[in-house]
Amino acid sequence: MASKGVNVQDFEDLKGKVLQGTCGWSDSSILKCGRFYPLSVKTTEDRLLHYSRFFPCVECDSSNYAIPSPAAVEKWIKCVPAGFKFHFKAFGFFTRKSLPTSALPHVVRDELPEMFLRQQTSITWEDLTQTQLLKLWNKYNSALLPAYEKNKLGVVIFQFHTGFHPTDDNKSHVLECRYSLDVRFPMAVEFRSRVWFSAENLSMTLEWLNQNHIASSRGGVVPIVMALGSCDFAYIRIHRRTGKHRVLSDGEIKSWGERLRSLELQSKIRGPVYFMWGTDYEDQPIINSKNLTKEIGDLAYDWKSKISKTGMLRFCSKIAQENHSTEKTRNVLENGSNFEGEGRNVNEDSLENKTNLVQEDKEGERSECKDFQVIRSPTCKLATNSTPSSDKKRSLNSSLVWSKKKRLSAEAKGKSATPANQRTISDFFKQ
Repeated sequence: MASKGVNVQDFEDLKGKVLQGTCGWSDSSILKCGRFYPLSVKTTEDRLLHYSRFFPCVECDSSNYAIPSPAAVEKWIKCVPAGFKFHFKAFGFFTRKSLPTSALPHVVRDELPEMFLRQQTSITWEDLTQTQLLKLWNKYNSALLPAYEKNKLGVVIFQFHTGFHPTDDNKSHVLECRYSLDVRFPMAVEFRSRVWFSAENLSMTLEWLNQNHIASSRGGVVPIVMALGSCDFAYIRIHRRTGKHRVLSDGEIKSWGERLRSLELQSKIRGPVYFMWGTDYEDQPIINSKNLTKEIGDLAYDWKSKISKTGMLRFCSKIAQENHSTEKTRNVLENGSNFEGEGRNVNEDSLENKTNLVQEDKEGERSECKDFQVIRSPTCKLATNSTPSSDKKRSLNSSLVWSKKKRLSAEAKGKSATPANQRTISDFFKQ
């Protein structure tokens, strides 16, 4: 029986295939290292466009801390090709049952008594009425609906902390989450308490999950249990959160290859295996993905081949070139420097055509990007030689003078190109 929210036809060509992705797409260290995202890629949308050239899915981490707006999700899904999937973490309040009051959406927070807001900085599940809880669920379901409607919703993953043991109350809460989440959305749970998968509880846990159409996420807890709750798909998350060396050893990669090829898994699963890398430090998730792809061979889903047939790779390359051109324009506007070519003037008319530049969003996927316009100001003028004794206008040497120039830092100027000794993304994905 198919899990709720799973379209079996979508999985027909994915049975047993491993679809790799990363837990987030805007980790600060991978942005700074310059070995995955080109320097010209600045915005959340541009990062997604570049990311989707190499991976078929991604996990959205920010939805754990705040419910995203439908408009933000709409922007994200427009940046990726057909077949790409977004996995969303469940809102943290649904799994931890407490959080800072500031994280509540206004539709609920504005209903709380002012005295309560002044006295308490956090709120618990019991502090809200059933009506308010229903509003939270409706808000969350509505946020993910655009991804579902465009067939780009993967899995909604619920992470339960290490103190969340298999008691009757906790089981009831998991079922409440399943009933409250839109019935069309696939759901997976990650139990960080090992008790759920102990020898005496394992079979009971898996049977209970299967009966309630819930998949179990695994990989973050030792010992590793390669058994399925729901058989429609598997969801594996690999965590390594400490230290700067998070590349898995050859032995670890080989062990995962054996697990993924195992008859126990491949004979039962009816859909894909989502394999998500949470080894966030610089480009180490990319290295791990490349190494696992080599290990499992044809079992790895050939995403690049799929999107190349649709022309997506050519489209991404064209967009990348346009982004590079936009970056040059941005530098001209910020530094008052000329366009390419010695002595070439920048006139005011050209400025009017350079509107709607995209503002860099420092928070990555955590918030929406906004457009801004460059407006011609009376304080912006062409500088000429005003010396009375000079009869010639030096138009070739004229340049823009801004009353308030934005200067790039010396560090930013020094990163105009990736050093030759650094790895580039093409090194990781050579066929």
